[in-house]
Amino acid sequence: MTSWTPKIARHRQSQGIVEALASDIASGALRPGQQLPTHRDLAFRLGVAVATVTKAYGEAKRRGYVRGGVGSGTFVLEPPLSERRRIRPDEAVNDAIDLSFNTAITSLGQTQALTAALARLGAGGSTGLLEYHRPWAGQARHRAAGSTWLASLGLATRPEDVVVTCGAQHAASIVLLSNAAAGDVLLSDALTDPLIKLLATTLQLELRGVPGDDEGLCPKALEAACRGGRVRALLCMPDHHSPTLLVMPEKRRRALASVARAHDLVICENAVYRPLVADPPPPISAFAPERSFFFSSLSKIIAPGLRLGFLAAPEARARDLILGLGGTCWMAPPLTAEIACGWIEDGTATRLAERQRHELQLRNALAARHLGRFRPAALTSGMHLWLSLPASWRAGAFVREVAARGTLVMPSEAFAVGRAGVPHAVRVSLGGAVESRERLESGLSTVAAVLAENSETAYVPI
Repeated sequence: MTSWTPKIARHRQSQGIVEALASDIASGALRPGQQLPTHRDLAFRLGVAVATVTKAYGEAKRRGYVRGGVGSGTFVLEPPLSERRRIRPDEAVNDAIDLSFNTAITSLGQTQALTAALARLGAGGSTGLLEYHRPWAGQARHRAAGSTWLASLGLATRPEDVVVTCGAQHAASIVLLSNAAAGDVLLSDALTDPLIKLLATTLQLELRGVPGDDEGLCPKALEAACRGGRVRALLCMPDHHSPTLLVMPEKRRRALASVARAHDLVICENAVYRPLVADPPPPISAFAPERSFFFSSLSKIIAPGLRLGFLAAPEARARDLILGLGGTCWMAPPLTAEIACGWIEDGTATRLAERQRHELQLRNALAARHLGRFRPAALTSGMHLWLSLPASWRAGAFVREVAARGTLVMPSEAFAVGRAGVPHAVRVSLGGAVESRERLESGLSTVAAVLAENSETAYVPI
């Protein structure tokens, strides 16, 4: 039996245990098959009621993290197949058609562009790429290229207000490390990126989901959420929201900015998918620039392996982010930044982004032929579909049935903040985790076939 004793915030005991379990399984600190402490033992170690641990273990079992229970012991389960590549990428799961993972398609000329960029660098002319850059926000030329890229996404910002990051997740980490403290409340959509949940747990922030409607986060719900406790920041994705694909209308963006200003909220706006949206409204950050941190990356639109993004801070506040930079990786690698910024300057990034959108349009058309009758949420060049399931299917059972036939999709529960109102739906990715349209079509056919079956007989309660 393991001596596992998680660190949890006193004000969120049960949920903290569940999130610590998820985090430690993801990091490998807890391995499949390990036996967790008994309910009574863990309660004693944490100084909480036995009922608190029982509730946490029950929720962890519901999410598929553990098995067993009172009398038989509680054991860590093998992570779902769709998550194993994030945790142990060397595991042999390559036979599965992976429609669970959103990533850019990297067979659209990126290799040729990289070869040309490296040849140019090898010919000389670039300096300072192998040195530390202080104060870590990035070289002036790289920040200027970042400002150009962010302007193409609809946010005008000065180069001196831009920080070069190792992608969007790193940008979120920098903002929260610099603006929030352990015990603060971070608000988000009720469905949000699984890695944001992991980040909130790591930073000991209390993550709360804010209800929304068919236009996105509800301003009244956001206002109500701001009245409870140490609410510090709002993390949102108003364009090509993952997983729902909502594109928030301008009126709603203005309303949310107004609420944030009234309650002194820091706005963290994730625009990583914004380049895939045709003619999106202005960013929320444009309506509350004095409190907004707007960030994007090249991961979803150019190449994930570059691990490069740009973060726009409020005017003259980029230096406030030095704490977050220093607490993570100090600075984005200048060599990677040089390649990416060269592409921005010479138009390569624009061409690669256009090819990405075109290929995703073709893949969405293919998905519409197979799944259109089931009415999934979709965008013309979106990276995934959001598929609401028939009433007789539960998301977990559907995911297991599809996986048994060699295809992976992501259940709604992976995105849920808290337990209330989790829809029975799945995200079906169309991007580069599947290398060819032919293989994508095979996976989509499997999803369609399972949807068309009598799910009441296929579903076995556990």
